[in-house]
Amino acid sequence: MIARHHWKRGAAPLAALALLVAAHGCGRDDGRESLISRIPADAPVVVIEGEHVIPGAWLRNMAVTQEILVRQSMPGMPLSVDEYSLIENTRKLLTKINLLALEARRRGLTVTPQEISDRLSQEVARFESTEQWRRQLEASGLTVEERRREIEIELLFDKYREEIVRPRVLEQYANDDKAREFYEKNPTLWDEPLRVHLFHILRSVARDAPESERERERRRIEQARERILAGEPFEDVARSESTENSNLRGGEIGWIAENTRELLPEVRDVVFRLEPGKVSDVVESPMGFHLFLVKERRERRHRPFEEVKDDIKERIAAEAIKIELEKEIAALQQQMDIRYLRLEPYIGEKPERAAGGQAPAGLGGAGASEQPAAE
Repeated sequence: MIARHHWKRGAAPLAALALLVAAHGCGRDDGRESLISRIPADAPVVVIEGEHVIPGAWLRNMAVTQEILVRQSMPGMPLSVDEYSLIENTRKLLTKINLLALEARRRGLTVTPQEISDRLSQEVARFESTEQWRRQLEASGLTVEERRREIEIELLFDKYREEIVRPRVLEQYANDDKAREFYEKNPTLWDEPLRVHLFHILRSVARDAPESERERERRRIEQARERILAGEPFEDVARSESTENSNLRGGEIGWIAENTRELLPEVRDVVFRLEPGKVSDVVESPMGFHLFLVKERRERRHRPFEEVKDDIKERIAAEAIKIELEKEIAALQQQMDIRYLRLEPYIGEKPERAAGGQAPAGLGGAGASEQPAAE
């Protein structure tokens, strides 16, 4: 499965992430060469309108990034990525970005050399040195000028989305009336539960600990409570007495909502009945003995429309922009001549194709066709 399309603001320059991990796509855990790395950097992989060429380096970089995003979305999961599908789906995504960039240029949007240099400077700043960036760029198969051209495409895509699509979406779909309608149709979204700013001291005791140990730890936490009641700051006592890692923060747990599942049943009722500034009695649980302090309490409330209006508009706009972009891409696919150069000479036949199966579906639409790889 390919990571979802990146139509959100600032999401187009995926190649920048690929540069940071340029070595990633060169091999596999079992030592095999990846299919991605077999695509020549200078080989054309897509040609639009007979003259706009998407080179293999762009496809390689974005495919590496997409694979990383997939793995990051499911950390700890043993994934077997279908590289053939990864490459083909990435090529479709890359083509969509380029189609919108070309349409932006046709409509008169431009990118200045300074804008490209500014984006490039932001990218270089992610590296330890300019030299390291240049080495990674070279390893990815790009020259500085080719990377500048790639950035121009990214910025044209951004401008098309922000200067052409977003204003239209905000006017048609994300105005005050639409936001009010969404607010009234989803009343429970704006309910905030009771929340408390919680601090905690724990004296850990194993469940099978002898009674003498339990009594020793109970006395110790009772003495800690007496120190707090006598005026010693809760945070200082937590640092010296608590066996939980929150002791480094003076026992601070943070803001906890009443509907949380983070708290043990034994302590939930105690915590949410505490008045601000009051220290709880000693609470026993399977973990040991606890003290709690509530510094601040925020009661249940229903957030008014004016408070959430802008958030609602942004939520509506984000989804509407995605839909509008896909509509415009579909129209461009029908209008423009899109040629996909065959990748099989570099990556081989997909196993099911070699056995007579179907090739991955193209972008569809008039003009989209697959051509032999360039010699």
